[in-house]
Order: sequence, then structure tokens, then C-alpha cells
Amino acid sequence: MNKKWFIGLLSLACVIFVCFCYLQVVTPVKITIGLFAGNNWGVPEEDSYTLIEIAADRFTSTYDNTEVHYETGITSEEYEDWLSMKILGGDAPDIMLVPGDMYATLVENGTLENLDEYIFEEQYSLQNYYPAVRDACMSDGSYYALPYEAVPELMFANKTLLEQSGIDVPGDDWSWDDLYEIASTLTKDTDGDGKTDQFGICGYTWEEAAYGNGVSFYNEEKQSASFSTFAMVETVEFLRKLSALAEEEVTERMFDEGKVAFMPMNYSDYRSYMPYPYRVKKFSGFEWECLPMPKGPEGENVSRVDTLMIGMYSRSNHKELAWELMKYLSGNFDFQKEIAITSPSVSVLQDVMRDEEVKEVLEGDVPGSDAFSMDVLDAVMEKGVYVHETSEYNQVVDTAGAQINELIHNEQDIENNLVLLERSLNEYLRK
Repeated sequence: MNKKWFIGLLSLACVIFVCFCYLQVVTPVKITIGLFAGNNWGVPEEDSYTLIEIAADRFTSTYDNTEVHYETGITSEEYEDWLSMKILGGDAPDIMLVPGDMYATLVENGTLENLDEYIFEEQYSLQNYYPAVRDACMSDGSYYALPYEAVPELMFANKTLLEQSGIDVPGDDWSWDDLYEIASTLTKDTDGDGKTDQFGICGYTWEEAAYGNGVSFYNEEKQSASFSTFAMVETVEFLRKLSALAEEEVTERMFDEGKVAFMPMNYSDYRSYMPYPYRVKKFSGFEWECLPMPKGPEGENVSRVDTLMIGMYSRSNHKELAWELMKYLSGNFDFQKEIAITSPSVSVLQDVMRDEEVKEVLEGDVPGSDAFSMDVLDAVMEKGVYVHETSEYNQVVDTAGAQINELIHNEQDIENNLVLLERSLNEYLRK
């Protein structure tokens, strides 16, 4: 009797084991992605899920018995709260989109997996990426994400206004001197009513000017601020001189109305608003094109690059497959080519943005002589700088911004005030 019971139990165990193995084979492995509707830059986009659907189809056709799942309807404004709730509940997606302003927090709280081992074991090449987007994914010498797509800052120029004044659109290596000369010529009263109604520039921030003059005002590794350098003093002096050209505040609305020659914008604005019909809705009264940011005496034509990244959940149960999907989204030439052609952003791969078909399609999207040379865009990306928006960095920028903007609009001694600013910021950072 005991023998029969033993054989029966053994048979049952075998059946259970076989069923378990069968279920393991036939039950698909579900890889989840955390993403949001629209894009990271708040510009029109017809269907933001199309690219992910393409990636999911190609991925599942390559890896048998896999499925890619994601939630729809989450806006970019809701995404951070949605992801936080998922993390707190322990069911965060296997991989997730990581906006630049969320990266530092997700690294600090342990959400993102350290990718160094994955990169080292298969000698995954990071040299294919633009330097700024690659370095944006690194903290303390380790990689916690891969770049997905990026957007650099550019200077928009009102081509019509310049040509009406007999001024050529500046070249790609234009300088502060060029900007000031043009702005001083254009800032004037055109209708004789005693009020200035045409302007040179609006929206040009002290950070943008600092990058263009080679200033590195915050060291993330050392957590220290640097505002007393000659290049920073020079930056504020230039902005004070530029600001003095106009007695009133020059706004974005004035640029939209064709009254301002230059205004910084993101590449995403260019991609969204240059083609029909959005071009007609936003800028119907003048022609415009894009330039790199102007360079100061100590710098180059440098722009900040905002990178949207992809990270892996550190508690994912499918890390190997998650890594494979991350590599596809970030490093597959054909998929990144789709991003460059169909989205309002730049591919993170240098070879994609230098591809002749990509350049032809992008330049063909824009009517007539307004087309922005993709070679210029490639150069802007190559020289780009990145920022990790840590709480310390944001505090430095907020505090410095308030004081620098005061200095720009008053006659106080710039050098002494920047020394005091640097001292107070470093005292705060040491606490």
C-alpha cells in the first residue's frame, strides 16, 4: 500500500513538473515599458506611440515567446507621479523613459540599475553616441541609463526682419560681437511715435550665454559653484550691455509677431513648427531659420542638449531581456533613424544624423530657403553640453539667476558681486 502511494505521489509530482515546464515554455515573458504620451518637449506630435509599437513588433519577432506591454494615456506632466507610485508599489516597469530632470533622483533612490556590468561583459560601444547624450547617462563614473532621443537649444533668426534691414543671416560660427552689432542696429522706433517697436533679441538667458563663453558654473562631482571667473564676469558684462539696448521687456510674443530678430528655442520647436500646417498657425508673417548659439571670447558655439534616456528597473525580474530591448531602442540604427525622421527630436547616434537619407528627408520637410542644414545640427550636437538637474544644481541656478538678473539691470560692481555670490553658494553647498 505504501509502495502504491509512493508511486502515485511520484507520478503526480512528474505531472506537475511537466505542466510547470510546459507553462514556462508557452507563457510569454512580459517586458513592461514606462512611457508617456506626446513627447518630452511639449510640442505637437501626431502619434507618439507609433515608434514604440514598431520597436515592440521588431523586438518580439526577434525574441520568441516575449511580449512588450505599456500603459497609454499618461501625460508627460503626470509621468513622474505615475512612476513614483509604481516604484513605491514595487511594480515599476522593467524599463522606463527617464527625462533629464528625473535622472538624478532615480539614481539616488536606487530605482535605476547600474549598467556597467552589462556594458563591460559584451563590450557594448558607447562611442556611437554624441558625447553630451552619452555623458548625461553617467553618474559617479557609472552608467545608469542609455540615451533615447535628444533636443539641443538653437538660436532662431527672423530672416525677413534681417533682410529688410539689409543684414545677412549670421554664419554658423557667429559671435557675441555679431549679435550685439545686429541687435544694436535693429533695436529702434520704426514708426516715429517715440517708442521702440523693433528689437534685437529676447529670451537669451545667462546660462545660455555662460555655456557659449566656456563657463562651467557648477561642478556636480565636487558640489561646488564657480561664478568669479573672468569668463563669467565677461558674460554678465555682455548681457548688461545687450540688455541696455531695450528699455522695456522684450517678450516671446513680440518675436512671434515678427518684431524681434533672435530668440533661443529648442530643435523640437523647429521640427514641429517649420512644416505645414503648424508653421502657418505659429509664424505666418515672416521667414525664419536656425543658428547655433553665439560664442563669447572665451568659448565656442555651444548649446545645452536635453536628453531623454532609458533606464532599467533595479528590481526587474527580466533584466537580460530588458537590456536587449534598451539596446534596441537606444542603439539600433534603423530604429534611431525612425526617431530622427518622424519625431521632433534628434537621434542620439552620430551616424544616423550624418546619414544622407536622413538629412535629405529632414531638409525636405522645410519649404524653400528656410531649410536648416543638418550638418550644422550635427556640429551643434557634437559640441553640446549636458546638465544633471540635481536639487543642488537647481538651487544654484535659482539663487544665481535672481542675483545675476539684478546685476544685468543695475550698475553695481559685477566682479565683486559674483565673488560674494560664489562664496554664499559654496557655503550653502557645504552644509
